[in-house]
Amino acid sequence: GKTIFLNSHLLQEIELVCDRVAILFEGEVLKVGPVTELTNLAGDTETLEATLELEGDAETITGVVPEQATSCDRIGENRFRVTIPSLDQAHIDELVDTIRQQGLSIISINRQKLTLEEAFLRLVRGAAGGDS
Repeated sequence: GKTIFLNSHLLQEIELVCDRVAILFEGEVLKVGPVTELTNLAGDTETLEATLELEGDAETITGVVPEQATSCDRIGENRFRVTIPSLDQAHIDELVDTIRQQGLSIISINRQKLTLEEAFLRLVRGAAGGDS
């Protein structure tokens, strides 16, 4: 085997090219390992991203979004993108039922895998005491 040292801030490319990576912060090595191992160390490895549309009062969305949602962003006049830490299928089904009962339209629901860049940011924030 061959070892190539590649230094880059383009973590999306690193994730595609490299088998193992090292995360550096302020000149210190935080973690070294396979990409999947590093993304697993960073906490939740998947999120659920739902795009919802509603007619009428925007307050309706707050009654539907689960407490554990990490974000709820307006992306259009009547559209919202909600991000939730990974849920099991039973909870996803329950969420979909609740959304439909509230009269919202589901434009899309996607599982998003944690990227190396997101894992890097979580690891660095942790090393910096959460304030970076």
